[in-house]
Amino acid sequence: GRDLDWTRMKRSFSQGRPLGQTSCSVFAIFKNPFLLFSLLLLSLWIFVFITFFPNEPPMKPIQSPDDVVAQPGIFENTENGISSDVDTPMIDGVLLKQQAVKEAFKHTWDGYVYYAWGSDELKPVSKKRGGGWGNLAATIIDSIDTIIIMDFPKEYERVLKYVQDINFNIDYDASTFETTIRYLGGLLSAYELSGEDVFLEKAQELADRLLPAFDTPSGIPYSTVNLKSGKASSPSWSGGTSFLSEFGSIQLEFRYLSHKSGDPIYAEKVNSIMDTMADIDVSSHGGLYPVNYHPKRGEFQGDFITFGARGDSFYEILLKQWIQGGKKENKLKNMYDGAMKGLNERLIQKSSQSQLTYIAEFKSGKLNHKMDHLACFTPGMLALDGDSDHLELAKELMYTCYQFYERNPTGIAPEIAGFSRGGVDFFNQAPHYLLRPETVESLFILFWKTGEIKYQEWGWNIFQSLVKHCKTDAGFSGIKDVGRVPVQYDDKMESFFLAETLKYLYLLFSPRDTISLDEYVFNTEAHPTRIFKD
Repeated sequence: GRDLDWTRMKRSFSQGRPLGQTSCSVFAIFKNPFLLFSLLLLSLWIFVFITFFPNEPPMKPIQSPDDVVAQPGIFENTENGISSDVDTPMIDGVLLKQQAVKEAFKHTWDGYVYYAWGSDELKPVSKKRGGGWGNLAATIIDSIDTIIIMDFPKEYERVLKYVQDINFNIDYDASTFETTIRYLGGLLSAYELSGEDVFLEKAQELADRLLPAFDTPSGIPYSTVNLKSGKASSPSWSGGTSFLSEFGSIQLEFRYLSHKSGDPIYAEKVNSIMDTMADIDVSSHGGLYPVNYHPKRGEFQGDFITFGARGDSFYEILLKQWIQGGKKENKLKNMYDGAMKGLNERLIQKSSQSQLTYIAEFKSGKLNHKMDHLACFTPGMLALDGDSDHLELAKELMYTCYQFYERNPTGIAPEIAGFSRGGVDFFNQAPHYLLRPETVESLFILFWKTGEIKYQEWGWNIFQSLVKHCKTDAGFSGIKDVGRVPVQYDDKMESFFLAETLKYLYLLFSPRDTISLDEYVFNTEAHPTRIFKD
């Protein structure tokens, strides 16, 4: 109402009459002290209003695709030519939604550059530098292919220069898995999309420092390796075992590196892992694989089976290796098919109220009725394999993963949803949110495969919720409880938010040939490389 009143004021005074319907003359006003005082007070109010208040309405909360999706950025780095002081346009059409995601990335990237350049992560609330991955600039390397795909030429030139000078010879116990999917995968995808040789050279340099992790009798690598000394180990708290989702998710990168470098050693190391896994008898588990394996003996330990943490991406990469190799390696496809049969027969469950389809876990001889956000990669995986029965299951699981978002006050999903046999479908068993990408990843793949518009609509709703509840002055932050409004930030922004979450949202609203799933395969950190043609 404030802008409407201001418009009336300007119109009334421009026509030479006071505001409102009154018969008072100017002379009458000056004869009446009360009216004169009121006029002076009104004039003072108008002066203050014009001087101190903007002539635009305040930004409304995001509620629909017709609302503005981002506040203007508050920081500028003119020294580097970087600015975020740009309003997001009104949303009208799919490509403008794509543009809104692009601007969210730019806002986030500018915050990282301004406050945390060269560090692993930005703390988006306190605006401080964050570590955790050896201080090798995880956010930079994880984001290069997103920068290329979204077409940020100045930002690309800056990261290219940074990578040319990066040094991996540091005394740091690196995670074999995280270093492969974030750094090695990021460099190789950057090489694929740009053709710059330095990315391939740096990838090979890094891979050589990871190779000592594979020096085990079974071929199953240790969980960590020191990038300087080459000393490798697995954590004592896991009994010295390595995790299925870690050693089983690094194959695409090493195979691609051999394909491009001409050196077979990298592919040989990861193919040896799959040979070991193919020889393990998992028939008692219905073709599914427990999560703990001993690097020396090549045997699994315990019976914990999950499509969540420590199990998840093994199944995804089984399928994607088969796709990467031109769908010729039948051993991989047979392992995948056997696991999907076990998934359907042993882990797929229905909720008590709405019959939501979900994936339970198996541990200590019984089902555990919980589903991690991480497991929401599964709909996309099932849609990717080309099996029509799997596609129907994918759609059911996709709906469930979206309900994790839709049914929370923030419109954001919890880290873990628990399923009870009582009066509700699910509850927030672990209520925090880490800016995870799995649901939007699956939305992208399902939309790409089916063309059903609802998947774009669901993705847009999720994006709006992220902007509304996770966006900060300098980036986006995870939140502590998706069931509470207003939210509490955790002041953490993982590099995968730029590498995966925003990339998949961008691709969801992009033309199909931007990154075609007929030509590219994504690693588990959303880094695309081309499918082998020879």
